[in-house]
Amino acid sequence: MVIAVNAGASVSSVFGSIILQNLAGFTPDEAVLLNMPFGALQFISILLASWLAYRFKRKSPFLLGLVTIVIVGVALLVAIPKTKANKGGLLAGYYLIAFVFAINPLLISWMGANCAGQTKKAVYYTSFNAGNSIGNIITPYIFDSKFAPQYVSFTSLSSRPLSDNGQVNALKGIMIIWCILWAVVVAQFFLITWMQKKKGDQREAAGLPREFIDYSMEGDFHEAGAEVHGENGLADMTDKENLYFRYLL
Repeated sequence: MVIAVNAGASVSSVFGSIILQNLAGFTPDEAVLLNMPFGALQFISILLASWLAYRFKRKSPFLLGLVTIVIVGVALLVAIPKTKANKGGLLAGYYLIAFVFAINPLLISWMGANCAGQTKKAVYYTSFNAGNSIGNIITPYIFDSKFAPQYVSFTSLSSRPLSDNGQVNALKGIMIIWCILWAVVVAQFFLITWMQKKKGDQREAAGLPREFIDYSMEGDFHEAGAEVHGENGLADMTDKENLYFRYLL
């Protein structure tokens, strides 16, 4: 998920002005100015998505919604003819990509909420940084300047042009990456649901109640005790070891 998110994010952060100039026909100065509301949308989407995730105590529905918005934006850039008459539609599609920047904060918190144990968390967050770097490395190979302005093809990682059958519009390539991300978020939802059921089976096998009250996402303070089972979290147990660990959807 991290690789896909950051491959898509660098499209706008690195190639945003190029896209506006080449696809929508804006001048360099106009492209810079038109990126200002793009930044405002980033700011608003991050705050809104974070608040919604906190308000409803869920991550996956809002991650899925954000990915869907970005896919629609890229689809508009792919489908709309690249003419001056279509500047408005192309600009709208470009602005929808701004919602990609709200995904990383949710993804980081989702990762942290679904693992336990200091060593395991360290591995998770190190993997996040590695995925971030890989995603940012991928995009420059997709947006090769020799295929501008339509970016009708992209090169392989070995910098050799793909065959005619392998020629793909760069934006379509990004859209494919985002569709894969959408599918992975859905798969993760079902995986976590299965893991939660398995955790209930483990509690039953140990002679413990299958369900318990989970205060971890509550807004009010609850003192740790026998009912809350918070003491397990202080024992540096991993999520698999802690029978009372609850995965977050």
